[in-house]
Amino acid sequence: MVFSSTSNTYRKISVRRGTATSSSTRSGTTSAPLANVEFERLAVTPEQIEQYQLPTRPTKGTDTRSSGFEGESVEVDALPASVLRQIVGDAIEGHLDPRALALTRSVEASERDVLTSLIGVR
Repeated sequence: MVFSSTSNTYRKISVRRGTATSSSTRSGTTSAPLANVEFERLAVTPEQIEQYQLPTRPTKGTDTRSSGFEGESVEVDALPASVLRQIVGDAIEGHLDPRALALTRSVEASERDVLTSLIGVR
């Protein structure tokens, strides 16, 4: 994934009997047999490039996704892993019910405490 990608192409993933297939689609939403799957494009922002002093490179003119794009490109994995995890986590949590998420985290903490006390680790 590169910052320079300007197309609205998403990956369509469908699951059938335990196998996943992928193809490009222009829509941000696709259906799987048991679920509606929605894709959200996440990208490295110019502010993050500056803030984390990420290395840039010229955009490849041969890349069909670069049509109409001006500027440099940067690889998403140039971001520190902790920052990338935060960006992805925030995007996922943005689709969750905040009360349900808080309840789940509370239950997980309680279960962790019980398991910790059972094995005697403090």
